Order: sequence, then C-alpha cells, then structure tokens
Amino acid sequence: MAYASFFDLDGTLVKKDKWLMTNFSRHLFSKGILPKASLAEIEKIKELYFKNKISYREMALSLPEVYSVALKGVKVDNIEKEAKNFVNENVIVGYFYPFTEGLTKLMKNHGITIGISGAPKEVVSNIGTHLKFDLFFGTEVEEKNGIYTGKLKQNLIIRETKEEVLGKIVKEENIDLKNSYAFGDTEQDEPMLSNVGNPVAINPNQELLNIAQRNGWMTFYIDDNVIGEMTKKLSV
Repeated sequence: MAYASFFDLDGTLVKKDKWLMTNFSRHLFSKGILPKASLAEIEKIKELYFKNKISYREMALSLPEVYSVALKGVKVDNIEKEAKNFVNENVIVGYFYPFTEGLTKLMKNHGITIGISGAPKEVVSNIGTHLKFDLFFGTEVEEKNGIYTGKLKQNLIIRETKEEVLGKIVKEENIDLKNSYAFGDTEQDEPMLSNVGNPVAINPNQELLNIAQRNGWMTFYIDDNVIGEMTKKLSV
C-alpha cells in the first residue's frame, strides 16, 4: 500500500487573502474573457462572507455556480492558456506561504502528494505541476467539444465532493490512510483530515479549529516553524 499526503490549496498552501477562484476571475476579466457583471457577483459573494453575512458553506456553494455560468461559450483552450499565465505571473511569485514549497517537497519523501482544491482545475493543474504533486483535482466546469457549457460539473470546495474524490483516490492508488497525512484550513476539509491517521490543520478557521482541538490534531499557523515541526513528526 502507498502512503500519501493530501493538500487543500486555498488558505492551506495559498494565502487566505489570495483566493484562487476570485483572483483568477479578476485575471480573466482583465483579459476580456469574464463579463463585468459576473466578476461583480463573485466579488459580492466574497464580501458577504468576509462580513459574516453568509457562512463559508454558503459561499462554497454559490461561488463556483457563478463562475461556471460566466464561462459559458468560452473555449477551454483559452482558459487553460490564461490559467498557466495566471499561475506563472501571480501565484508562484506571491501567493504561497513561506513554508509551502518546502512542506510539499518534504512530504514527497513520505509518499505521493495529492492536491484536492476548490480552485478551478485549470489553475490547480498548473500549481500542482509546479509543486510536483503526483495527482491534483479541482473544481470543474462542464465542457463539450472544447467549449464550456456553463454548468458546474464538480464543486471541490464542499466537503461531500472532497470525500468522494478522496474515496476514489484511495481505491485507485491503494492508499494506506492510517499512515497518510492531510492538510486543510476549513471545516469543508474535515472529511479529508478525519480519514487519515495524521491530520494537520493549517491556519484553520474557527470551525476547523474547534474540530482540531476536540480531536487533538496538529495545528499550525503561518508564523510557526511548520517544516521543522513536520520534519520532527516524520522522524518519529
């Protein structure tokens, strides 16, 4: 059986104020691909969440729907091209936490590394390639004949989909969950974290922090020596 490390991206490896779906939407708007009205709706949802007018769960359900509709009729090739530009020009140079690349490199010594993120799959693919993940999965918009239909195919922000994808990976890759790790920052990552023997909460929101404290999970914040502590953990 294989050991694995499962990683969420937003808030876990990518700074909380650099949400990938919203910032990629801004990038697409700047390129004339995403309509102004769609970007305004996406920004409104984000603002409502930060003002505590809606829950993280409500945000997680609505944001990908708006994003998907905005891409109706757009060529897949165009989004893939812009996703690569966005990651190279923005994410790699300014979105990661100081420990991100060191942590993912460290965990490759323990087995395969897997990204499971609510960010658009085209963005996740480029980040995953940069971080040398063995597998990576993101939110998907349905496509037909190289064109997006505007329908949401897979929302990987929410817990149910993350658990479903996790189950498929475990079966296909023959993962030893007891000796595997998972890293996340919100309660929507809880199914991923609770299924492994070594769950790690990074920069957790209050809901996940409550869960982590009840279960005695390792918890880190951005000023902690994440790599040093994880190196100790792996050497035990």
